[in-house]
Amino acid sequence: MAKRRKAAVANSAFCWIDLAVAALTLAAVYFAYLPSKPNTYVYDDIGNFVHNDKYRSLSWDNLKWMATTDYTGPYQPLSWLSLAIDCQLGPDEPWTFRRTNILLHALTSFLLYLLIARLLARSWLGGAPDRVAKFAAAAAMWFYALHPLRVESVAWVTERRDVLSGALLVGTLLLWLRYVRQSTDSPAWYKSTAYWLAFGCFLLSMFAKVWGMTLPVVLLLLDIVPFARRDQAKAWLLEKVPFLAASGWFAWRALQGQKAWAMDMVADHTLVERIMQSLYGLSFYLGKTLWPTRLSPNYQLPMDFAPFSARFLIPALLTVGLVVFLALWRKREPALAIAWLCFAITVSPVLGMFQSGYQIAADRYTYIAIMPANFLLAAGLMRLPRQALYIAMVLSFGLIPLTRTQTLIWYDHMSLWNHVLALDPTNFSALNGRGADYHTQGKLDLAHADFCAAIAQNPAFSTPFENRAGIYIARKQWEPALVDVNHVLSLRPSAVKSLHYRGFIYQNTKQYDKAISDYDRVLQLQPRHAEARNNRGSVLLHLERVDEAITDFSVALEVRPAFPLARLNRGKGCLFLKRFEEAEADFNILLQRKLPSNQQLDVHWNLARIASHRHEWPTALEHLEIAIALYPTNKRLRADLEKTQRHVANP
Repeated sequence: MAKRRKAAVANSAFCWIDLAVAALTLAAVYFAYLPSKPNTYVYDDIGNFVHNDKYRSLSWDNLKWMATTDYTGPYQPLSWLSLAIDCQLGPDEPWTFRRTNILLHALTSFLLYLLIARLLARSWLGGAPDRVAKFAAAAAMWFYALHPLRVESVAWVTERRDVLSGALLVGTLLLWLRYVRQSTDSPAWYKSTAYWLAFGCFLLSMFAKVWGMTLPVVLLLLDIVPFARRDQAKAWLLEKVPFLAASGWFAWRALQGQKAWAMDMVADHTLVERIMQSLYGLSFYLGKTLWPTRLSPNYQLPMDFAPFSARFLIPALLTVGLVVFLALWRKREPALAIAWLCFAITVSPVLGMFQSGYQIAADRYTYIAIMPANFLLAAGLMRLPRQALYIAMVLSFGLIPLTRTQTLIWYDHMSLWNHVLALDPTNFSALNGRGADYHTQGKLDLAHADFCAAIAQNPAFSTPFENRAGIYIARKQWEPALVDVNHVLSLRPSAVKSLHYRGFIYQNTKQYDKAISDYDRVLQLQPRHAEARNNRGSVLLHLERVDEAITDFSVALEVRPAFPLARLNRGKGCLFLKRFEEAEADFNILLQRKLPSNQQLDVHWNLARIASHRHEWPTALEHLEIAIALYPTNKRLRADLEKTQRHVANP
């Protein structure tokens, strides 16, 4: 009885330790990321959340889209679903989604603490972890949770997939640990339940993001250390088959979403160059973990990549040296070698051998992969005197100021790109990104300069050509705009933005057949492209194919109800066909909107025409007086005003 009472007291103490760690983790993580509250959408957020309505409701059509889409590349149906739920529960603004990211990161971190504590227990096959293991696990977990390398995954709304898949993947490992811990005397149904719960959690993590595709290999390594399951090798190999099959399918599904990048990836660099990039990446991530300075949202792969230059050769040699050291020490400290292999295998899909795109590394790639290093840190802390362990627990919170500072970089596009360019002035992706932000602000000269600088750094990068064409179009410089979009289309014949730009150029240079052809192609690729619908409708309206034009305007408004230009054009089309009630309804809706002065002019002038047709002269005069105030020098408008004034004076 006394032993049971002591055990109950001990378990109660351990429970309070867990609760204290959970509370401290939530408070520290929330405090560390609180500066990100005013942050706007940045980077890929614009395409994912500003120009995308599919996550804004839980309608059946939207759910089907989430389950099947490769929008922007990754296959992540569960991440889309979580964002849609956020949208229903809170205002549709960045902080709503970022706050959930923060909470999910805190959950991932706490689950990591539980996992490390159980693996570190003095006798992990029986009973709860002891107090020292829990303290060491807490310190190591806080070094993970509060490290500035986590900022990209948490503060960037698009990376919901990291924090969600991370929580589910660590949950998978905890459930797997429970399965492995079952003794041979446990009922078969109990072990089976633990196994399938782990497998189900693994599937959910893969539906959030395919980070876990290497987990079956990691489980095999854990069977060696710390599980020491050397007997019945055939059985523990067979139990990984469902995981391997699921990983294979999800890996194939991910490649389908990014196959264009994957095709380019193989051709861009030689095998030697890719090996050197991989060795560099392994060293880079460990180095940034140990010394988190000069962190960037965009580490650009140099265009003149020289694999045997000092920048890449030294980290590669350090990686090789570490591998040799671990191989020699594998019998004395097998956990070191296993942890290294788990790290290298987990991060391998985004190393140089398989990675796509212009980046050589990214902070977010450490979100899952670096966890084995935190286990090693905890194991090392357990060997220290108790006072040193307590000091390490306190020191882990010293990372908070670094993380808070890093979140400010993600405030908006301009702060993000300026930070990248401060670290690397030749970064063509950042030059292009900053140029796009300047364009949004109406600073066309600065935008043009950045696009030209990006092109000078990498003439093979088509996006700044496309964006520079947008500058020329804004300036109505049609010839250079056409040169740029034709260059883009020679590289990417299905580039929707360039096809739309070229159609607009042809429209404004009165090459209407060519304009319609390009708009047709855009709508073939993206049937819900509202701007292309509106612009094609404008051309058709000019050609007096009015019914077809009204159909295009109506589809554009179905896609984007708050599209004033499409509503204005539809009103004009209805007015042309003398469908006055429909035209008046569209124009009256526009009166309630804040419009540019030229659109206000059109609305009032057309409402005046409708009123004149009905001989409602005072109403027509009222609209014409507002219109003439907007455009006092328009002779036709002045003539209409004088004619209406005469009708009012002599009814």
